[in-house]
Amino acid sequence: MGRREDLRASREAQPVLSGAFQKILLIICICFAVLCSPAVLWAAPSEGAGVYDYYGLLDSREEEELDEILRELREEYQFDGAVLITDDVWEDDRHYAAEFMQEHEIGYGREKNGMCLFHQPDSRSITVVFRGMAQETFDQEVQDVILDDCIEYLREDDFYQAYREVLDDLEKGLKRFSKGKSIRPMDLGGPGMGLFLLYSLAGSFLVMAIPTFGIVWFQKSRMHTLVPQPNADFYAPEDGVELDRERDLYVRTATTRTRIPKQSSGGGNGGGGGNFKAGGESFSGSSRKY
Repeated sequence: MGRREDLRASREAQPVLSGAFQKILLIICICFAVLCSPAVLWAAPSEGAGVYDYYGLLDSREEEELDEILRELREEYQFDGAVLITDDVWEDDRHYAAEFMQEHEIGYGREKNGMCLFHQPDSRSITVVFRGMAQETFDQEVQDVILDDCIEYLREDDFYQAYREVLDDLEKGLKRFSKGKSIRPMDLGGPGMGLFLLYSLAGSFLVMAIPTFGIVWFQKSRMHTLVPQPNADFYAPEDGVELDRERDLYVRTATTRTRIPKQSSGGGNGGGGGNFKAGGESFSGSSRKY
C-alpha cells in the first residue's frame, strides 16, 4: 500500500512540476527578449539627416527645432540635410564634410541627394557641401549666396539663427526645384524678383535725383546777376561766319576690357569652392572664413 501511494503521489506531482517549469521557462524567455531588444536598438545609432553638435554650441530646444526642420525637408522633398559642429581643425574642410556624409549615409535615395553644413567655431570657418544631383542644382553661385546670408549672424555669434538662414535658403531652393524651376541667387535670402527690381529702380532714381537737384539749384542761384546785352552780336559779321578749315577731335575712346577669372583654391581652411572628388564620388562645396 505504501508503495502504491508513493507512485500515485509522484504521478500527481509530475504535471504540477511540468507546469511550473514551463512558466519559469516562459518568464526567462520574456526577460531575455526584453533585455535583448533595447540592446539591438541601442546598437544602431541614428544616422542620416540631423544635427551633429560635437561642440555643444546649441541647447536642447534649438537642436530639436533644427532636427524637426531637417526631418520635414526629408519628408517633403526627399532630401537629406545635416548640420555638423565640431572644434577640430582639418586640412580640407570640404573633403572632411564629404567624407562625413559618406560615413553617416547622409544622402537620400539612389541619387544620394543631400547637404552638409560644416561649422568650426574655433577656426571661424563655415562650409557647405552638396552631394548627388543636388550639387548641379545648388551651383557655386547659389552656394555663395547661402554662405553670405548666414555669415552676418555668425559674426554676431548668433549661431542658431545662422543655421536657420541656411535651412531657409535650402527650403526655398528645394521648393523651386520641385516645381521644375532653376534656382537663381536672387531667389534665396531676400525679396522676390519684383521687389528686387522695384528697390533697384527706386535706388537709381534717388542716386540720380539728389546730385541733379543740387546742380540745378546751384546754377539757378548764379543766374540772377546775368542781364541781356543789346550789342552782344557786335563782333559778328552781318553775313555770318564761314569756316575754312575743319578737324574732328575725339575726347572719348572705346575701350574693351576682359575680366580675368579668379583662381579658386582647392578647399581647406583658406576658402574656395567648386566640384571635387572624395572617396571616388563627386561633390560640390564652398568654404570661407567669417
